[in-house]
Amino acid sequence: MTAPNIPPLRASWTGYLRGRLLHLLGRIRNTEVPPSPTEAREADRTLHLMLRPAVFGELGGFRPKTTNRHSSWWGGCALAAPGEEVPLGRSGKPMQALLQIRTDEVEMSIPGLENTELLTLWLDLEGNLSEAVEGIDFKVSTYTRMDGLVPLGPGYRESDALVTFPVRWQTPVPQQPSWEDFAAEIPDRVAWSDTSAWFYDNPSSKRAFELQSAYPVKIGGWPTWIQGSQWDRAQHNEDFVLQIDSTAKGRIGFGDSGSIYLFRSKASAAWHLRCDFY
Repeated sequence: MTAPNIPPLRASWTGYLRGRLLHLLGRIRNTEVPPSPTEAREADRTLHLMLRPAVFGELGGFRPKTTNRHSSWWGGCALAAPGEEVPLGRSGKPMQALLQIRTDEVEMSIPGLENTELLTLWLDLEGNLSEAVEGIDFKVSTYTRMDGLVPLGPGYRESDALVTFPVRWQTPVPQQPSWEDFAAEIPDRVAWSDTSAWFYDNPSSKRAFELQSAYPVKIGGWPTWIQGSQWDRAQHNEDFVLQIDSTAKGRIGFGDSGSIYLFRSKASAAWHLRCDFY
């Protein structure tokens, strides 16, 4: 019987010694080794360099400046070019205009939307968001100019499952990345340390955390992952555009209290939608 915590004997002494060495290195890695002051300062500096501005959207609860459709809306009020039709989803039913964003109402440049004045995110409410395919489970309509856009005609009926709210965008605030998007950027001994309050209680991102708890829509910033990062930044070279959380007020849920995340490829301008839930 093999002794506890000791790898079994290999076929050769070199194999055995190699196994013992890897085992000891693994134990060292999992042992609390306090980072040096220099490493701690480097990690803190990296965190501040990785802060990104985020804008959160409030659904209703206020008197909008205008009641027309030429503004940001939740759950409907989609504008389109004359003659444009409502997209059909995987289910064969018309998609729902979940979110319309008028970019000049947002007090920052939105990654991936630098030359866009209006965006509408369409969803097939019966589609497969776990493996969402652009044009089948979701569609993103973008317009470089508001001039000439009109409300969708009689063929478009807003969903009975959703409610329609005007959206009011908050002032941009800095947001830090999730741990999964951050740990690889800092010294190993800081990432392996059991002390993490400096990251999770960082005051630089406190306001973003408060707004995230209150409002289900976020533009920019970082994806707030639930189960872990689904975004290989080095491989995909994408802009993170927005996140929508499950919301009782907006009458939509993704899995078990999950979220959807919208990305845009910098190379092809293609859209990617990811879903994450408990």
